[in-house]
Amino acid sequence: MNPFERIAPAEHTETAEGRSLLKQLEATGKYIFHGSDIGHIEKFELRQPVNWKNGEPVNHGEKSIVGTNDADVSIFRALAREDWTSFNPSGGSLGASKASIHAAEKSRGFVYVFNKDDFESFEGEWRSYKPLTPLKVISVSGNDLPPWIQVIHGNLR
Repeated sequence: MNPFERIAPAEHTETAEGRSLLKQLEATGKYIFHGSDIGHIEKFELRQPVNWKNGEPVNHGEKSIVGTNDADVSIFRALAREDWTSFNPSGGSLGASKASIHAAEKSRGFVYVFNKDDFESFEGEWRSYKPLTPLKVISVSGNDLPPWIQVIHGNLR
């Protein structure tokens, strides 16, 4: 069965159904995911990716659309706001402050699904260098958070 056949239009649910559907899509190896707190993006435009160093943003590569092939990472990024989080794509770790994790558990977010063929691997992430229209958007809630998020103490940037 095609996993997309079971995906309804984005709706907020109180179960971990969003994560289940995303994990099915991830298992096919055909998709890239992008988590956001904005649920109405019809077309993604190129943006300047940044990393944080000593509290300052530093450009990281060319303008692009950044995604991941890991559904759990996209869920985390959709629910845990950037200024609260830590993500190491090469190490596979996700972390946030305890307060941020509690806030994320009460949040709603959206995971956009893209065709993997439109992306290239870049330093543990996936990047597209052309504007894209997502194939689907899936609503996620705190119930969809991966259970293995680490609590980080201190400054995350």
